[in-house]
Amino acid sequence: MFATSSKVVSAQLRVGDGDIPSYRLTEILAKIGAARQLAGLSRLLFLPSHDQRVNDSIRDFCREHDIEVYFWYKVLSDNDIVPENSEVVEDAWGKRGVGESGLWNHIFNGEEVYLFSCPANTKYNQLVLNRCRQSLDGYDGLFVDFFGYPLATLGFEALFSCVCPSCHAADSRVAGWRRSLLDLREMMAACTDSDLKK
Repeated sequence: MFATSSKVVSAQLRVGDGDIPSYRLTEILAKIGAARQLAGLSRLLFLPSHDQRVNDSIRDFCREHDIEVYFWYKVLSDNDIVPENSEVVEDAWGKRGVGESGLWNHIFNGEEVYLFSCPANTKYNQLVLNRCRQSLDGYDGLFVDFFGYPLATLGFEALFSCVCPSCHAADSRVAGWRRSLLDLREMMAACTDSDLKK
């Protein structure tokens, strides 16, 4: 005998503050309803807006239509907790936030700024944990995003690392990583076109 499995159809919905003027709430709900009816939508990852009325309406609509709703939360960047400067990742050169080499030229042009907080900062992490606990009421679960180190869009200097005092306290190897990053940048700066062609 073969076991039958039920199909799970999932979608993501991001309702940023810039999206609300473009789409009326009734239009958003109609699109969710159509996805349920036409594609069998059964699970929605929902990144809420700052308008709690909109969030509640979307969550309640999903409940009424048997769609599981998961609270989508960006843990270390672009959430509703604004980090203090001392909580933002620090590169090997002592600069916080973003680098310069290869920095994406559209980095601050939208709602997302990708300003990552240090993963080792216990004060900030506790604020995030408390926010997630408060937000889960009425949701089926939590979907975490942006839970690591910065992306390449923030420039080479900030890529996948943080060497701030919190990181030093958490791991003694950070001083060695910092030296390696400094050495790598010096090596790259010394490269000429002929070196790259070899």
